[in-house]
Amino acid sequence: MTFYSDTGLTKDRWIKAFETKPSAEGFPVVHHAVTSMEFPDGGGGFLSEYALGKTADINPPGTGQLIKAGTRLNWNVHYASSPDGLDHTDRTRLGLWFLPEDEEPENVLIRSHMADNEDLDLPGGEASIRTDGYEFLDKNIRITTFQPHLHNLGTRQCLEVIYQDNRRQTLSCADWDFGWHIAYNYAEEVQPLIPKGSMLHVTSWFNNSETNPWAGDSRNWVGFGQRSTDDMSFSWISYYELTDEDFEEAVKDRQILLNAGSD
Repeated sequence: MTFYSDTGLTKDRWIKAFETKPSAEGFPVVHHAVTSMEFPDGGGGFLSEYALGKTADINPPGTGQLIKAGTRLNWNVHYASSPDGLDHTDRTRLGLWFLPEDEEPENVLIRSHMADNEDLDLPGGEASIRTDGYEFLDKNIRITTFQPHLHNLGTRQCLEVIYQDNRRQTLSCADWDFGWHIAYNYAEEVQPLIPKGSMLHVTSWFNNSETNPWAGDSRNWVGFGQRSTDDMSFSWISYYELTDEDFEEAVKDRQILLNAGSD
């Protein structure tokens, strides 16, 4: 279901943190809620997503997301079948925490899902199924947050970078529980610095056997889809772009930090 709401903003503001939540009555039937911004000048972009167990997103110091005066919000809310057979009324809400009006962040934070794999083939009865997705980077980026996204059959996801010289580096791995959509924030001193021309590689694992309590009838094949009983594989990544000069400076600062830690 898609609907719209006006923000009522009369000034451009920078977002420090945000959270999307269904109402208490609507909670049992809200599968996910995604909000996007539509600027008066025709621009905009993704803002926030909610799924089971998701809490607030807090942008790292020195970063923010711009929301312009007169912005309209696009709400895409997926309602599941009522588990108790009753009618439910939902009023999903979005809370925004702004930076002070006179404060502008150093870096513009971007959130997007990356390395999507829609060619999922999850045979019934299989307890360890691996899938892979890739995302080419044409800009230098600094990653601040990694959030796996799978459905009922997912068990684990890893994010790695493949550099142009074919070196590979694991950036994060997390076990998966469909009841908890968790964003993992990197400490500033270990935020991955990824040069343009690199490839992000997302590896996901699934369990479509009777040993998975989230599985329905584990004899059934499962593929990609929007329902919880279908599945997905991608990562929500928060990052900001760096010029070549800023990237080189960040790499130098990181090396100084590493050298100091090894003394």
